[in-house]
Amino acid sequence: TLPGEPGLLVAPVSQQYPFLGYAGGPELARGKLLTDVFRPGDVFFNTGDLLVCDAQDFLHFYDRTGDTFRWKGENVATTEVAKALEALHFLQEVNVYGVTVPGQEGRAGMAALVLRPPYTLDLEQLYSHVAENLPPYAWPRFLRLQESLATTETFKQRKVQMAKEGFDPQVLPDPLYILDRAGGTYLPLTPARYRDLLAGDLRI
Repeated sequence: TLPGEPGLLVAPVSQQYPFLGYAGGPELARGKLLTDVFRPGDVFFNTGDLLVCDAQDFLHFYDRTGDTFRWKGENVATTEVAKALEALHFLQEVNVYGVTVPGQEGRAGMAALVLRPPYTLDLEQLYSHVAENLPPYAWPRFLRLQESLATTETFKQRKVQMAKEGFDPQVLPDPLYILDRAGGTYLPLTPARYRDLLAGDLRI
């Protein structure tokens, strides 16, 4: 890959370096072995990690393959968006993921946020910060304010579960917000705005 371009980290598998699979059922290893990567017959382990090589040949973690999503024809790296949001002094934790919006291609960015005590959520400052530090396609379209972020048994953020839960204000108990580009802020996602969004009368 070119400098600055994400690439998949793979590891060679051979008799000397075998892949013994995962503890549990064989379905856990499905998709983990790639064949004919560089030449016919070779086998590589798919780590699922996307890395970026900079101009000085240093490698940096970019995202997990399952976490990156597409919106408006562009790839959005959840780690990049989360890193930008975490720079805000009033945010303690951030989990970024993509949600399906009926009638829209790809997945729209959503950020689950935990406030840093004793601060409150400054929606206008958050919008300004996002607009200054991220390209427009990477701006979170939805925000979800939570008391704490759910994690897996291995302390990874739950992105798949959060994405499935979506952004319906009549289903989720947490305060939800939607991007308002015209007003330069985020607005509460009310049931009325949710209906307008699904009807195509509210653009994100």
